Amino acid sequence: MKKSLILITAFITASAAFGQNAKSTGVTKEDVQSWIKNQKQIEQSLNEAGISRDNIADAGKQEKAKAESILQKYGITAPNSIEKYAMINQCATLVLAENGAGSGIDPNTMAMLKKMNVDPFAELRANTNQKDCKVVKANEKAIVNLMNEMDQTNAGRASASAHQTANTVTPSASSATKSGGAKSKDAAYAQAEQMRIANPEMTEEMVE
Repeated sequence: MKKSLILITAFITASAAFGQNAKSTGVTKEDVQSWIKNQKQIEQSLNEAGISRDNIADAGKQEKAKAESILQKYGITAPNSIEKYAMINQCATLVLAENGAGSGIDPNTMAMLKKMNVDPFAELRANTNQKDCKVVKANEKAIVNLMNEMDQTNAGRASASAHQTANTVTPSASSATKSGGAKSKDAAYAQAEQMRIANPEMTEEMVE
């Protein structure tokens, strides 16, 4: 209960501080549908170009030109395709949170906030435009499905990477063990040879 009260207090403060919406970027239905259809390809192309999806706005002139070319190739229309893409990402995150997925807020706290007319997503909403998000929200079901699918894919990649790392470490340890065994065997042979030199009457069977 104490944790819920702390969260509610924080949400009330945030709701009061973030009352303004960002400027509209002119997102269209076609932009959103292209985002849904091609999001995986867009992210892959941006990654291959060395451009972070989350930091396109802060990229250099050449990187922005590459990003615009990629976005327009996959249906995020000009002008200001970068701003449109960033806005769709923000609105999609808001849609996902409002849907209950990934918000991190338990149902009881959410119900209490609703009764108090407190917006738990005020800070996130402040970075979006109501008009643009309305266009995005019209595709809510497809967006939620896509983002959940991408989360599962990313989780699978992380798991596979961890598994691969573990498999890489294991053979190394095995190789070290084999190497150590070989060195020990060589040392034993060398010691036996020295014993034979010191006492020529000793046979190989006696040494072993």
